[in-house]
Amino acid sequence: MWNIMGANKRCTDREILREHTLHQIKIRNMRPRIDNLPPKAMPHLQSRAKQERIKNDRGAVIDQQNKLLLQKMLEIDMKPSPLTPNSLPPKGGLQNFSLNKNSRIVELTKITDENKKILKRLQTAKSVYSIKKWKREFDHSQYLSLKLSENAGRIPRSISFDLINVNTTTPGSVRPITAAGSQKFEFSKARPFTSEGKPRSLNQGL
Repeated sequence: MWNIMGANKRCTDREILREHTLHQIKIRNMRPRIDNLPPKAMPHLQSRAKQERIKNDRGAVIDQQNKLLLQKMLEIDMKPSPLTPNSLPPKGGLQNFSLNKNSRIVELTKITDENKKILKRLQTAKSVYSIKKWKREFDHSQYLSLKLSENAGRIPRSISFDLINVNTTTPGSVRPITAAGSQKFEFSKARPFTSEGKPRSLNQGL
């Protein structure tokens, strides 16, 4: 309608308004091709009558069975029996009787004998550990440790080399290994200490 021109503006506006109103009425009353209404209410699905019926039937069967059981118990209780408390002999009148008493006694005796044998084997079993052997090994390790510490003291420390003039350039000044195979050190200079225990000067002779 925007490209239609009218002679009178008021008439044109009224015609446009009328057409727009008719268009809204048609849209409001139109029917969709797809049914978008909410589904119908299903009261039988909400109440679950079938499950309730099954539950009631099961309860009725249980009640019937309980009634039958109670009736049988009453009949047994009311029926006279030779084992009623009044008909039983006094306490101590009946003797204990067992059909497998002898076999149980034999089995108990057998188990007792086996336990005694196991106890005897445990008491007479010898230990696989020897305390004497452990003591000998300990004494031997102590002996080796003592010898190693003594041999370690024979090697001069780094402090002793500060007081001793060792001529490393001259061959034969120090002989670390002797003919016997033991490790010894021989120095061409004087000892670092005197017989009185005082430090000796490096330039001081014998």
